[in-house]
Amino acid sequence: MPARRASVLVVDDGPVNLMLAKQVLDKLGLEVTAVDSGEKALACQQQQHFDLVFMDIFMPEMDGLEASRRWRKYEQAQQLDSSILVALTANADGAGRERCLQAGMNDLLAKPYQPESLISRVVAWFPDEHFPDEPNEALTP
Repeated sequence: MPARRASVLVVDDGPVNLMLAKQVLDKLGLEVTAVDSGEKALACQQQQHFDLVFMDIFMPEMDGLEASRRWRKYEQAQQLDSSILVALTANADGAGRERCLQAGMNDLLAKPYQPESLISRVVAWFPDEHFPDEPNEALTP
């Protein structure tokens, strides 16, 4: 029986960013869900476990920091395994990184990012996962 594919949630209010991230991650063979708000991310969390979450920080209504704090609170209350939360933000300076870590995030990916950066972040968190032999396979349309 093959191992379960890693499940990834991409949360970004930018439709182009959301579509491109989903396409790249789909081509890596991951199980990908994409939503455009923190509220929708939290609703998804109640439906299934995600191994990895890419969370945009600057979104209207509920930003990624608040969504991440609520995500961690829900995990603790339900005694769930922790997801890996990766911030997607243009504020990758020391203060921005510290705010993300304080909100319960594990990592940060600076925006704008290239598909290669997204792939390398996934590979770093899932070193034992099988991905296409050629990373460029995930980059071609």
